[in-house]
Amino acid sequence: MEIEEHKVHVEDVPIRYLSVGSGPALLLLHGIGDSASDWVPVMRELSRTWSIFAPDMPFVTGWGDGRDYTPQHLSRFVLSFLRAVRVARCVIAGHSAGGTAAIDLALEKPDLVRALVLVASSGLGQEIHPAMVAEAAPLWGDLAIGLAQTPVGSLQRALFRSQLLFSRPGQAPRQWWAEQYRLSLEPAFLPAALDALRASTGPLGQKIILLEQLPGLKMPVLLIWGTLDQVVPVFQAEDALDYLTDGRLAVIPGSGHMPHVESPAACAEEITRFAAKNIRA
Repeated sequence: MEIEEHKVHVEDVPIRYLSVGSGPALLLLHGIGDSASDWVPVMRELSRTWSIFAPDMPFVTGWGDGRDYTPQHLSRFVLSFLRAVRVARCVIAGHSAGGTAAIDLALEKPDLVRALVLVASSGLGQEIHPAMVAEAAPLWGDLAIGLAQTPVGSLQRALFRSQLLFSRPGQAPRQWWAEQYRLSLEPAFLPAALDALRASTGPLGQKIILLEQLPGLKMPVLLIWGTLDQVVPVFQAEDALDYLTDGRLAVIPGSGHMPHVESPAACAEEITRFAAKNIRA
């Protein structure tokens, strides 16, 4: 099946989203500094059994309340998007900061979320790579934006991110490089991404920790993590298991912070196995 690109108005703001497949609804939420396109490899793997939706998150567009990137703001966006595409109930998979949005929505609207998949999610511990702390600091991030919004600077940004996000940077897909280059040259993208990073990251690491709220998740939860994640260490997922009523951890050997890009077949297999065991029509 061909993955299709669409536009839908979410509270009067045009939002790009990708869709493919038929069957139960699966919503995919990306993290800061990325876009819906990162999910394409997983979408191809799962399109035979799912009706999949992957929107560009507010980190791309600066949707809604401008610089307000709290989990509550993000989950409001997700809820508005689901209403716009007429999805009443779904499984939600969130990567990194998309995971915090998924958790908040699952807590606020449990009847809407059939199951939750957290892929290298933020919000499960304070520890985060020092480079993220440095980027969120005053002045440095603003300077980096100025440099990255040029053709040469956008390539340098992508090179830096590849070293941080992937266990094998040289094997990052060409499509990922092309998307990073395109995004850096979009005028609103890097400022929105920096605002989002600063909303969740402070001098000591992650500022928004949702561990204590996890017992409120009554639906099945799958945690997918790469063993070589440099951004948010895998022990945060192990800690999160202790707080979950119905949780399972799938560790992807040799993957970094983006296992859905680096190991899409393995991620799709874990989601399929999880769905077969936990999700009923």
